[in-house]
Amino acid sequence: MYIDPKTGYSVMTELLHKRRGYCCGNACRHCPYGNENVGVSPEVKKANIERGKQRRKEIEAIEGKPVWADDPDDSDSE
Repeated sequence: MYIDPKTGYSVMTELLHKRRGYCCGNACRHCPYGNENVGVSPEVKKANIERGKQRRKEIEAIEGKPVWADDPDDSDSE
């Protein structure tokens, strides 16, 4: 994560997005998921996020550690 010098906003890097495991739908600059949740219905967004959370759980099972420690209950996805 870094601070954009022009806007002052915090910007997530592509690696941080990949570790999250899904597109949040906020049209992020470095989204590795092609901003798949931008402008879609809430139902589609929810399904995409659930699929991403499942991928993240699979990675965590392989690595044996959480990949998104800041998000213990995934409350940011609603």
